[in-house]
Amino acid sequence: MNLDLQILSFSSILASIVSSVFFILVWRLNPNMPGIGLWLLAVIGQPISTALTALRDIIPNWISILVSNSISMWSLLLIYLGARVFFGKQNKNWKIFLLTTCTFIPVFSYFIYIEPNIIARIYIAYTYSFVFICLSGHCAFSLKSDKQTIGSKIYGFICLFIAAVVIVRLLTLGIFDVTVKLYELSISNFFGPFLAYFVPSAITLSVFILCYEKRELDVKKLELTATQEVKLKNNMLTTLSHELRTPLNGIVGLAQLMKPKVNDKSLIDDLNTIIKSGNNLATLSTNILEYAVSESKNIHLKPANINVMSLISELSHLLTPMAKNKDLTLNITAPSDFPESLLIDADKLHSILINLVDNAIKYTDEGTITIHAHYQKQINAQYLITLSVSDTGSGMSEEEQSSLLLPFARAEQVLSKQQGSGVGLALTTKLLQAMDSTLEVSSQLHVGTKMAFSILCDKRAPNPITKQPANALLQALNILLVEDGQLNIDVVTAMLVKNQHSVHCATTGQQAIAMCINTQFDLILLDMQLPDCHGTEVLSEIRSQGWNINTPVIVLTAAVTPKDKAIYNQLPVSSVVEKPIMEDTLALAISASQSQTFNIAESTGTSAKPVIFDCGPFIFLQSNLSKQQLNLEIQKLPEYISTSLSTILELDDEKLIDKHLHKLTSYIGQFGMLQLAKAIQQLDVSSFERKQFILNSINPLVDISITNLMHYFEVHND
Repeated sequence: MNLDLQILSFSSILASIVSSVFFILVWRLNPNMPGIGLWLLAVIGQPISTALTALRDIIPNWISILVSNSISMWSLLLIYLGARVFFGKQNKNWKIFLLTTCTFIPVFSYFIYIEPNIIARIYIAYTYSFVFICLSGHCAFSLKSDKQTIGSKIYGFICLFIAAVVIVRLLTLGIFDVTVKLYELSISNFFGPFLAYFVPSAITLSVFILCYEKRELDVKKLELTATQEVKLKNNMLTTLSHELRTPLNGIVGLAQLMKPKVNDKSLIDDLNTIIKSGNNLATLSTNILEYAVSESKNIHLKPANINVMSLISELSHLLTPMAKNKDLTLNITAPSDFPESLLIDADKLHSILINLVDNAIKYTDEGTITIHAHYQKQINAQYLITLSVSDTGSGMSEEEQSSLLLPFARAEQVLSKQQGSGVGLALTTKLLQAMDSTLEVSSQLHVGTKMAFSILCDKRAPNPITKQPANALLQALNILLVEDGQLNIDVVTAMLVKNQHSVHCATTGQQAIAMCINTQFDLILLDMQLPDCHGTEVLSEIRSQGWNINTPVIVLTAAVTPKDKAIYNQLPVSSVVEKPIMEDTLALAISASQSQTFNIAESTGTSAKPVIFDCGPFIFLQSNLSKQQLNLEIQKLPEYISTSLSTILELDDEKLIDKHLHKLTSYIGQFGMLQLAKAIQQLDVSSFERKQFILNSINPLVDISITNLMHYFEVHND
């Protein structure tokens, strides 16, 4: 049966138009995809080429034959160029386009006008098609295995199929005579219309899949990039905080050492201001670190009984010099019966207020800044306190107010003066969110701005405080100071010598380990960031050999991220003192270290931890197990704990993790190693990515716990 070529041609035109419309939709959804514009031109060219061929009885031959075949050849060439761009081989090379055009049109024209030959024209057209479609498929198949996708494979196989059809078309030219009816059916009436329909449809389908996959890959790359940027930002802020606290330790420490040597009250006030300013700067750096991780974790609050009006008064004293420099008046207003003691996080409240007042000073050139405190009594002995900071500054437009709380955003008036980083109010907003509050901003241009917030808190009776020097009952101690910063060595040594302590210094971890093997110390002050190793490695060595297995250790650190604090809290140490080091805090930590209880010493006070070894649970085991059984169980303990921890750290399922943690802590608790049991129980699952760091931090506590257990067993084995 001979099919009508006109019917096939017009049906092919309709099919290719539908495919072209579909491709236009794909292009509209993915206008920025590399190479898609070239593919669009190629797909649109197919129905045009088919239409010109179908109209050969109506339009001149040179249009229906030469132009239609040229457009078909250009379409396949554009498919190849689009593939080069999409698969990243190189940018589109228009030299290929020009070279092909300059060779195809003259040769093809020769076999139309000078020596008409349909077989030669078919050979020429399909040979060009075969070359370009093979090159296009090669772009997909030549991708590295890790970059190959389902879409790229589909695209490559479609190109291979089209190439196979073209090969069959070329082979049939040599087998069948042009006069044979089979040729008319299988060649003239089939291949041209088939390719006119199949090429745009197949290319459209494969490009749709490729664009979908690329979007997914781009999203994953953006997520990975964002994650890496967050890590880089957090690492940068952590390093910045550490480097900031190191010189602050020198400034604050020297100011503390100067106070007893000064008699002038105004100079003493100035030194107190220096000390408070240094501590406020250190607190601010901690808050910025918490802000950096606040998107993935909540900011940790440490509520304590404080006098809010005293805190505001101290803040006013701190910022008054800044206000006076601009001839501004800083006022405080509050009702006379404002509650004296409220349960609230003092550091966070201080950071919020200092940011608001500092912001008001920057925006105000003349007039007054007022800090107002108000309260409303609630049920259940709670109070809703409202604090506001208002100024008579330049004010803000509605547009500026809408972007005010974004990170690094500043009002136009301040931006022009290049004051501030723009992170203060964004940090304030995060801190208030952690305290279940929001910042309310009202401002009028050229009149002033008022910023206010309300916090619900409990009222507590004031704690009677009797100040007594922490070192009053301490005898002189033989102390090893492990610190590599010379300024920190000078400051801490001066603080210790002032209280009659004997100080020995080690500037590297290996030097400290060597000194601990040969010399008995009463106390070790250990910095975590040492030039040759981490402090946890030094601690592990100290606890495993030498004369200082049971010597109290106080950690001195400028690394105060929430993760670092969680890790240090698991160490077998007496306390952790943050830099800049306050003399009273260090004295308190030293005093606590000489008792049997280990504490975490921070600027806000101390909190007790379980003793390392409690003989009570172990005595129960002794009464129920033979000496041989008990000795065997003790010998197996180190390997059992190590294997169990490694297993836990490899798990991803939180339920399985909790199950294994409970099993391990219960087993350890039976031997009286209470601090180790609690430390393992409180392991942060989100920190498991720092596997080696966690193992290094837990191992010293494992070593000292087992050492205490074995010592007790050896003494009481009868």
